[in-house]
Amino acid sequence: MSCRSARRRRRPSRSRRERISTEGVTTMEIKIALAGNPNCGKTTLFNELTGSNQYVGNWPG
Repeated sequence: MSCRSARRRRRPSRSRRERISTEGVTTMEIKIALAGNPNCGKTTLFNELTGSNQYVGNWPG
């Protein structure tokens, strides 16, 4: 057995590939956290990415 044949992997069948590609996209939920120093533009970036207009105050919650 050569090292080249040992590294080969079988590709999934066409129907399995289609099922994986269609199932994964519709059920995937992405969560992103914005963290950084104070007054570095986190809220501005969030507002630009989401299209919303969040307000920031100097109090918890």
